[in-house]
Amino acid sequence: MISIPKLLDLQGELFVLIGLGFFFRKRNLLPHDFQKGLADLVIHLILPCNIFHSFFTDQGKHILSRGREIWIVALLTQIACYIFARTALSQISEERRSVMQYGTICSNAGFIGTPIVQGLYGAEGLLLSAVYLIPPRVIMWSLGLSFFMRQKKHGEKYWKKALLHPCVIAVFLGMIAMMRNIHLYPFVEKGIAALASCNTGMSMFLIGMILSKLKWRDFTDPMILLYTFIRLIMIPTVVFIACRWLGVSELVTRISVILAAMPAGGTTVILSEKYKNNVAFASGCVTVSTLMSLPSLLIWGIILR
Repeated sequence: MISIPKLLDLQGELFVLIGLGFFFRKRNLLPHDFQKGLADLVIHLILPCNIFHSFFTDQGKHILSRGREIWIVALLTQIACYIFARTALSQISEERRSVMQYGTICSNAGFIGTPIVQGLYGAEGLLLSAVYLIPPRVIMWSLGLSFFMRQKKHGEKYWKKALLHPCVIAVFLGMIAMMRNIHLYPFVEKGIAALASCNTGMSMFLIGMILSKLKWRDFTDPMILLYTFIRLIMIPTVVFIACRWLGVSELVTRISVILAAMPAGGTTVILSEKYKNNVAFASGCVTVSTLMSLPSLLIWGIILR
């Protein structure tokens, strides 16, 4: 069963960081243009370093071979989520569509899910979760990014812009480094690792700054509640049923369901801020789904034990 203290610690860390951003912005302790500058810094430097560093491992091809089953589960899950986002969510109003579509394929599995899996299943769980996260990272920074960039002002070249995005480049460089077991100079690796470690703090701080502008009614939006249901209940339920039906091994099934049941990723808000796409709605989706993930993960823990 999922460790309640571990989950509370992770949730608490998130909300402390968000609270600091909220406080600093609310008290006007930072320059007016700091928020935009921080968003650009996170997207163009910190996030790419975090993505690249997450792929950079000595396990290389051994990881891909050992985790083939969970890699296939993750890939099929992402494809299904993408098809659902492009079809079932295509009728949503334009101002909310991109947020819900991106949020459907992008979760916070990297920050919240991985530590939980490691605590439950040790080194083997950590290894398998690292493999599981490969397809989501590739899709969220390619097909996922296109949800925000598919706007008239970007014209027909949005795919070119998406493929040349720093986070997309980091994904492919990271995959090459992992598969070929490439080593960089120690000081370069340490520099990348130092920047990567800033991701959670800076991302959550930025979300806190954005939340300071919202009203309470933004969090009771029925569409936010619908998104939370999709992210925390519907997606992991489909993964659980599919794994059981296909005869997937017990450990892979448990890890896949836990990682599929994660709340919206913080990048949903960051990209909304970057591309001016209903930041209030994105912030509501991230905050409400994160809050509701505490009881929902406990329920999944009981089901999977």
